[in-house]
Amino acid sequence: MYLWSRRVRRPDGKRAIHSRLTSHGDRLWSGQPPFLPEQDPGELVRERIELAGDGLRVLSSFELLTSDATDVDEVIAEFEDLVADERLAPPFVRVTGLCWFRYALHYRPRLTWHADFRSLFARGIHLL
Repeated sequence: MYLWSRRVRRPDGKRAIHSRLTSHGDRLWSGQPPFLPEQDPGELVRERIELAGDGLRVLSSFELLTSDATDVDEVIAEFEDLVADERLAPPFVRVTGLCWFRYALHYRPRLTWHADFRSLFARGIHLL
């Protein structure tokens, strides 16, 4: 599965979070995935688009890539392990357990990057 959430802003200043979940079917792996999301984004399962319009700017992005067979509780546990790493700073790509994570900031957040990272994850995880 490939799950991403992006904080976006329209030119008028309105902000929102867009999330998308795709499936990779029966492909199984653990740890480092055999491909990057850009190479195989998967088949759309569901998405949540909160803000329509042209000219959206991506402010921050969260991505998770793991086998479709990975349990949601495992994903949450791996996320919490990742956030607990005090050496972590964006931008980063990190494999922890069965999950591949990527996070980037494209602006100075109102919140700490940890809070932004958590809010993007929380919004996306509801698609599972």
